[in-house]
Amino acid sequence: MNNYEVFKNGSTWLRADFHLHTKSDNEFKYDGNPNEFTQKYIQRLKDNKIGVGVITNHNKFNLDEFKDLYSKGKKEEIFLLPGVELSVKEGQNGLHCLIVFNYEKWYKDGTNYINAFLISAFEGISNFENENSMCKYSLIELLKKLDEHKNDGRDSFVIMAHIEDPKGFVKELGGSRMMELESNELFRNFVLGFQKVRTGDYIKKLNTWLNNKLPSFVEGSDCKSLDEVGKKHIQGNLEKVTYIKLGDFNFDAVKYALLPTSKRINESILPIKNGYIQSISFTGGLLNNEVLYFNNNMNNLIGIRGSGKSTILETIRYGLDISFGAKAKDTDYKSDIVYNLMRSGGMLEIVIRDKHDKFYKVQRVYNEKPNVYRDDTLIPYLKINENLLNILYFGQKDLSEIGEEGFGADLINKFFGHKVTDVREKINIQKQEIIKIVREIKDLRKDLDKKNEIIEEKTGVEERLKKYSEYNIQDKLKKQLNFEKDESIINQISSFLKTMTSDLDSQLKDYNDNFVKLLKYNSEENKQIFDKINIVGADVSQSIINILNVLTKIKLNIKQLDNYKSEFQDIYSRLKDEFALIKRSINIAQINPDDFVKLHSRLNVLNVKLDELSKRADKFTLLEKKLVESLNNLEKLYHVEFINLVEATNELNNKGLAVKISIEYKQDKESYFRFLEDNLKGTRIQKTNIKKIIDTYSDTLQIFKDLFNNNSDLSNFLGGGEQLTNFRNRFIELQETLLTFRTPDRYTLLYKGIELNRLSLGQRASALILFILTKEDNDVVIIDQPEDDLDNQTIYSDVIREINRLKGKTQFIFATHNPNIPVLGDCEQTISCKYSNDKLETSSGSIDCKLIQKEIVNIMEGGEEAFNKRNMIYEIWRD
Repeated sequence: MNNYEVFKNGSTWLRADFHLHTKSDNEFKYDGNPNEFTQKYIQRLKDNKIGVGVITNHNKFNLDEFKDLYSKGKKEEIFLLPGVELSVKEGQNGLHCLIVFNYEKWYKDGTNYINAFLISAFEGISNFENENSMCKYSLIELLKKLDEHKNDGRDSFVIMAHIEDPKGFVKELGGSRMMELESNELFRNFVLGFQKVRTGDYIKKLNTWLNNKLPSFVEGSDCKSLDEVGKKHIQGNLEKVTYIKLGDFNFDAVKYALLPTSKRINESILPIKNGYIQSISFTGGLLNNEVLYFNNNMNNLIGIRGSGKSTILETIRYGLDISFGAKAKDTDYKSDIVYNLMRSGGMLEIVIRDKHDKFYKVQRVYNEKPNVYRDDTLIPYLKINENLLNILYFGQKDLSEIGEEGFGADLINKFFGHKVTDVREKINIQKQEIIKIVREIKDLRKDLDKKNEIIEEKTGVEERLKKYSEYNIQDKLKKQLNFEKDESIINQISSFLKTMTSDLDSQLKDYNDNFVKLLKYNSEENKQIFDKINIVGADVSQSIINILNVLTKIKLNIKQLDNYKSEFQDIYSRLKDEFALIKRSINIAQINPDDFVKLHSRLNVLNVKLDELSKRADKFTLLEKKLVESLNNLEKLYHVEFINLVEATNELNNKGLAVKISIEYKQDKESYFRFLEDNLKGTRIQKTNIKKIIDTYSDTLQIFKDLFNNNSDLSNFLGGGEQLTNFRNRFIELQETLLTFRTPDRYTLLYKGIELNRLSLGQRASALILFILTKEDNDVVIIDQPEDDLDNQTIYSDVIREINRLKGKTQFIFATHNPNIPVLGDCEQTISCKYSNDKLETSSGSIDCKLIQKEIVNIMEGGEEAFNKRNMIYEIWRD
């Protein structure tokens, strides 16, 4: 909708020169070819990066010259406005006023109203085209005349020229005269700028005389030659320039920007502090070959219901791989509309800039994972919302759903989750450690539970062996028994060495994979320290080499051992006939030598098992101690997480805003109750007892400390009978789940001191949207219809103020059907959407763009009223 490249992404900062002269001015020196003047003049403006200029010759307006400059300027994307530097009857020397005209209205249907105005102003005055000639109007008379023209549809505004110099506002007028002017409505409405303000003392006096209602301070080159066109004035070592924020080249946009409350005039281009989405392009689907451009500040997707604005917003979410929140509504629908736009095989490409001014491309084919590129180089596994942009997303109905269900962890995580990322990683690691210990304890407990069985079996074996001792069978089979014992020991030695070498191989693999790489690191900041560390590392590396040599030798030893084992087996095999002969010689009724050998062998095995269980019992004790320590560390991490969240929320609470957050440690008793109730199903434990437990024990870790204490509150609550036994058994059964459960904190959002759940639906919506807007560390805030359930008063008294405050720090992308959002929010980029012939059509432009303004008025209910309110609100804020 806007064909200028400079406004591709909506409103932008342009350097402005509000005081230009041309060769038509008697004071301007130009001796060159008249036919080349226009081209040279525009080139000078371009060289000095002037985007907006006002031609203000002394008491004169050359229409033909201006037409030529205006036409050639637009081709270079330089916007020139017609004006005049008029000398009016004020003070001793006259007062110079820069009058800026709306070109489309003051030159219309071939009629030059500007020159007609000048002829009237200098009626009866000859030779008035030099700077010393004063017109017949005083300042108030001039403003009245301009007001008459405005009433006839020809608008204009005034900038007081070089106010501290001769013929300037401060130099020519006294304080009492200024105080008279301050109370004059025409003065307040028409005088929108002071040019060439230099002295701090004068600014203080002006504030006193004009009741702290100063117009915008602007600059102009006041050029007298081509070399001076667009030239910056220097004060001390500072360049004095003016930048104006515009979204289109038209008079109304410039006039509106000069209102002090618009915050569109500045002496420098304001830095962009946030990362933002720059553009999104489509291949395939309903927006095939289309590109949507976004501003780093406010962006609105507008259209009637069903126009596709939510579709585009959800496609942005999909492209950036932003997950739905836990409380998100209609997720199937939101996924379906993405497919409807992209279609099978469709691809989108999103260009983003991070807060370090680095640009990335995110490409995503429908139903595939996104790929992130920097300088056309793929960066695998890079998470956009964790590394490049801090994005806050709320889809359609998400906010109202939170308003209905209350303020909880999902919203806290959206806002403050990044503040506790590190500690939560530590918590997850600690939980995995606890799960590992619990599993080891369970495995050991299973083995230790078999100890009695082994002792019983050993007792039986020993009893059965006693009858063999009566016949001296052991002495007769002593040699075979010794061989079998030897065989068992050899096998144990072989197994131990092979397990050890395997473990060493695994450890040394980690050394090669990790330690060697670490030693290759080069520090830029701490070279001397790392030189020392590398010496230690080299020492360790040599030790590792020594270990490798030892390991190689041990592996050779194992081969030797295997040879000796084979040698032993050969000897044993040769003696088997001898052992068989001895067994046959034992001719005693009810005595089987083979059974004796088996029983003796079994006894050896049982003794080995009991020795192993004894060692495992020691390990079991150590693991139980380790579990207690790990649970204690987990508790500490939970508290660190809580403290970090409190500190994060206090940053918001200390701003003195209408919204505040309260966090209570482990006080979400409802979630805690539901968790225990679900995990105790089938134990016949009554709800009243569960309630007593959660009221007494803050979490499951505290319960565990009293689990086997018969004098505890837990034991008393459960009566010490079946319920207690069932509880203990279920707790041990589900230990991994129960010991890694964290009783949630209780979060309360207070709006003007009242809890969210006690507010009306509209008040809840107000509280939530204000809460969202008061967070300043979000790069991008994406909300579908943030105005739902908000009254217009809240929108422009609270919401819009916060949006304007955050501009330059946060990018907003809203889908909206309320015109107050783009209009009162002074929207930098508006994208109008509509479906037509199975194609999604879009047009874009700033709120300054006339065609966008018509779109808002035509398709958004209350659009015209919003523009009327815009002028009214800014006047109220100005006062």
